[in-house]
Amino acid sequence: MITPGKRSVISELEFELIEGESADLILLGLMVAEYIPLRLGQQSKALTGYLLSGRVPYQFNTTWPTELDNLINLAHICPETLKPVLKPLLQAGLKHWLQLESYLEYMTNLSDSKSHPQGDQHNKQLTDTSTRADLNPSTFEQLLHCIMVINQSMLQHKVISESLNQDILSLIELINSLSIDLKTRQNGTLELAEQTYPPLACIENLWQHKGYGKLQLALMQYLIG
Repeated sequence: MITPGKRSVISELEFELIEGESADLILLGLMVAEYIPLRLGQQSKALTGYLLSGRVPYQFNTTWPTELDNLINLAHICPETLKPVLKPLLQAGLKHWLQLESYLEYMTNLSDSKSHPQGDQHNKQLTDTSTRADLNPSTFEQLLHCIMVINQSMLQHKVISESLNQDILSLIELINSLSIDLKTRQNGTLELAEQTYPPLACIENLWQHKGYGKLQLALMQYLIG
């Protein structure tokens, strides 16, 4: 998708339920995720175009929802006792997860557009916005933390199918590695890390991991169940 001065690559696979149960779509998604890295999408192509064109103001909310802290505080409560509130908490977690994704994807598109010059004033706006994102990796760090909190709660309350354990364990190992690299970059202890770890570039490594989409789908499977 291309607008004056900005562009976004859309790689979309859309499932439409003609008949049957919504859970069947999740199972189909998990089958596809075994061969193609995927993740949930909630933003329409129309909205993507409006954002790129500047006709719709940027309105993503990346503020950490305090209710997610309850997922950590309630980790040791009996699953049956927690059951009435667990779904709403995990639903809030997924909503925030997707908001952070949208923000990072938006900033990635701006960063990519810098490599396609469209005028000095336009380039200045892109540079100002993208530089702020590069210098403030808190959103990327928050995404990693959000996934860890959700995964920990799902494991604690046995929401994740054992068949997904290996892929999700591999995902968590990647997240731990990215978190360590991020802290190294923030502390400035290694000059190499400063050069090789811009958050907007590393988000692609996370999205391309097989376990990333599978964890989202496993969460959706629980929420609609």
